[in-house]
Amino acid sequence: MTNSKEAFLQVFKKTKLSRKDGFILELAKGKRVLDVGCVGQDLSYSEQDWLHNKLQKTALSVDGVDINREGIAALNDKGYNILHIDELKEKQLRYDLVVIGDVIEHVDNLCEFLNFYKEFLTENGRIVITTPNPFSFRQNLSVFLYKIPSVNQEHTCWLDPITFVEIANRCELKIERFAWLGEYTKAQNFQQKVIYGISRLFYGWRKYYSPNFGFLVSR
Repeated sequence: MTNSKEAFLQVFKKTKLSRKDGFILELAKGKRVLDVGCVGQDLSYSEQDWLHNKLQKTALSVDGVDINREGIAALNDKGYNILHIDELKEKQLRYDLVVIGDVIEHVDNLCEFLNFYKEFLTENGRIVITTPNPFSFRQNLSVFLYKIPSVNQEHTCWLDPITFVEIANRCELKIERFAWLGEYTKAQNFQQKVIYGISRLFYGWRKYYSPNFGFLVSR
């Protein structure tokens, strides 16, 4: 693929919707994987739908990395192999796939963050990144119904696919694949079912209204 924004305008229009876990797990098959920020993922380690658990069933090997020392210790006591970022630096391990699932929107410096993790790739290693789409139709509904968008208080930035292409260029990362991603969770109540249903109609019509998106990049 190309890192040209003009070319990607056509890619965005044609790309079909995928499931986040399916998109990532397909890439992780038989690979040595590093799961970034896994301690803070939405689901508990006890749930089979926790992405880290799914990666363990698919990948050749899986390490996690985080900065939450208490959370790391708790997971390691359960038999997981989670490294503190300082340990990762010391061990200088290499991975076929680095998974950055809904983490990039939490960091202070995007290029510093991506440049750090690309140093832990094998020669042909790749990074898969997923993040919410600020232009999703659900955000429009949130503003219409509640006067404000739905924002995680720990987010530091919003990225859409076009701005991510610029980030990739600045970090000298080659874009290999792009995917629009649907909702990660099922609606929990009638109001959410209505909102998700209406949103689905619109991102079925215009993919740029999709709730999330993902990129696969390499050095």
